[in-house]
Amino acid sequence: MEGQGDNTFLEVDRDEEVVQVEAHVSGDSADVSISCSDATGLGCDIARVIFNFGLTVYNGDFSTDGRWCFVMLHVRPCFGSPPCAKNWNLLKKHLLRFCSSEKTLKSSAGPIGHKKFILQIQFQDQIGTLHNIIHCLWEADLVVHKANISTSPDNKGMDMFYVSDNLDKLPKQSRINQIEEMLAKRIHSDLKVTCIAYPYSRLSKNASPRLLTGTKDCKDSRSSLPMMRTLSNRERNGSRRSSVSSQEGFDILPRFNVAEIFQSLKVNADNLVSPTQTVIHIECPDRKGLLYDLFRITKDIGLQISYSKISLDMKLCRADLFVHEAEHHQKLTDEMIEFVCAEIKHAITSSIPVKVQNRHDAGSSTAVLQTEVVALAPVDSGFRGRPRVLYDLTATLNQLGVSIFHAEMYAVELSGDGREQDKRYQEVHRFVIQDSNGKSIGSNGDLEVIENELYSRLIGSGAGPRESSKPQFANLLNLLDYGIL
Repeated sequence: MEGQGDNTFLEVDRDEEVVQVEAHVSGDSADVSISCSDATGLGCDIARVIFNFGLTVYNGDFSTDGRWCFVMLHVRPCFGSPPCAKNWNLLKKHLLRFCSSEKTLKSSAGPIGHKKFILQIQFQDQIGTLHNIIHCLWEADLVVHKANISTSPDNKGMDMFYVSDNLDKLPKQSRINQIEEMLAKRIHSDLKVTCIAYPYSRLSKNASPRLLTGTKDCKDSRSSLPMMRTLSNRERNGSRRSSVSSQEGFDILPRFNVAEIFQSLKVNADNLVSPTQTVIHIECPDRKGLLYDLFRITKDIGLQISYSKISLDMKLCRADLFVHEAEHHQKLTDEMIEFVCAEIKHAITSSIPVKVQNRHDAGSSTAVLQTEVVALAPVDSGFRGRPRVLYDLTATLNQLGVSIFHAEMYAVELSGDGREQDKRYQEVHRFVIQDSNGKSIGSNGDLEVIENELYSRLIGSGAGPRESSKPQFANLLNLLDYGIL
């Protein structure tokens, strides 16, 4: 790993550590080493934590002997990452939740399912408040599974977050008070926080089509798109992948044309290197969440990774994955290779479609024009939403000086053949936005700028706004070009 000669050790007793985080003298990067019990999907859980902290992996090695997993990563914050990205002790704490030692493995009673609660926050709204709340909830170790954000005509915010508590302290009043104090320090407004348990009956019945995302780790979950069954289904009905339900109106969302951005994308397989493993070679420009998406899709389709090596050089990511089909422990056939390569390409290039558009509110007798932002994100095998989407969306809108009048976050079921094991889900983020005068965004050029900036922040690979399409209102003049992260 690069730079290992100039490290300041955060942990002294290395022999007993399952997770070690060694910060470099500058404090701007760190080496992460993990030695723990292995499970299919553990790589996705680890990559998820790294991504959730706003970190990029510059070099990485994952290996397993079938029972024990060994991981070495060199990480640095992405551009625009929150200050907590370099809180290395907090990073270690989060990684330890997924990584079991020999001792904890023997004493473990199985995965813990966190209860869900409705956290209601009332406050005086202003531009940027929602983003500050999202940041506070993350710092408080809460996971948002669904959200409904609204603003009254007198500018009062009434936000409802459906959350689980990683510390398992809700609904204790002391925990609610702690969250309220953290929020008050950041948003500088009179506020009130209340918390009630989310009815278990509603979780089990799934009465609403707008679902809560889950809490299960990938290592404790079944693959959501197992390769053998998917290939069998494709032969039966000719369908590769379910589309988003048209009743939600998402079929109008275009996939971004990323052919130019990812023109150097290469994904191929080699069955000659190893007698028991298929080697998948991947080469593409780096972007935010790339490692997470690679490990997420391998878990989704039922691949087990025996060894992987990741390197980042001049914004070009190279990855070699030694894999086999997890259920039958076999090398990949030609048909499997075609399927795997297609799924990996899809995961790299099509993670988050986003659209900004003006539309008439069908529920209004005066057909008021409103500006709507819709972003879609994949749900992993543990039914968890993609990290940082809500954070990045609100951060970008805040930086652009755009106010959020209404927002929702929830999961929806994708259309399929009706069988429970073949159901697919996606996370939806909807925003109704306004300019600083409380009006919709009227200019097509302004809509394009906002869309480009949102996509650039989410994926880290946008082309950035063109000079000719800069908005006319003042708060949008100082735009950020995020580039490829």
